[in-house]
Amino acid sequence: TDASDDEASRREPNPAQDVPGVVAPPSAPPVQPSVTPQATPTPTPTPPPATTRPVTVSWILPDPALVPTPITGTGTPQGDVIVLDEVGRTVATAEVGEDGRFSVLPDPDALHQGMSVSIRHIAPTGEVTASAAVGPVVFATPSLAGGLPERFVSRTDADGDGEEDDVELAIEGVAGASVSMSLGRAGEGRIVLDDGIGVVRMLDVSPGLRILDLRYIDQDSGAQGLVVSEPLIVRP
Repeated sequence: TDASDDEASRREPNPAQDVPGVVAPPSAPPVQPSVTPQATPTPTPTPPPATTRPVTVSWILPDPALVPTPITGTGTPQGDVIVLDEVGRTVATAEVGEDGRFSVLPDPDALHQGMSVSIRHIAPTGEVTASAAVGPVVFATPSLAGGLPERFVSRTDADGDGEEDDVELAIEGVAGASVSMSLGRAGEGRIVLDDGIGVVRMLDVSPGLRILDLRYIDQDSGAQGLVVSEPLIVRP
């Protein structure tokens, strides 16, 4: 009996076991570390290969051709187009639209009689293609009227300032067409050839050799035709 009492006195008290009606709570499970799932990368879509389209060029001009119309054609969308004349000089540049077409006016200073044009097409892939040439093209041009002998021009007092330092020039060409002209430092002007001829006054012109530049111009679009240069000798 004494041994049993000593064993009972040495046993650690456990309130949950020693107190009647109290049940010890279960041990909590070990905490597991949370793992953040990695996002699945979105695949980069592969662009479809560029479709190479036929390369063509067209230049349809009225008769008579006073000013150039747009040079048109087809190619690969976003391709570069270089318009070349018959000796390889650049006439215009353009980019092919999403519809596979392009349209561009040529540089008026690159125009010349009997010219032909072709295109050099560079696709987005770098592929280079050349078209067949179209032409030759002939442009109508205005001119001085009257057949001035050796192009000598006398000066008059056209502006009424008391000085005979102005010139009057008769220009002929297509009836109803507009003509742009330049006489060096004497300035520029425009005239409409109502009946196929018109008179223009250039003021304060110095004597000597002068170059008169003439070209048709479209009043609506601003397109300029082929320039012709007429030498004049202005009398003192």
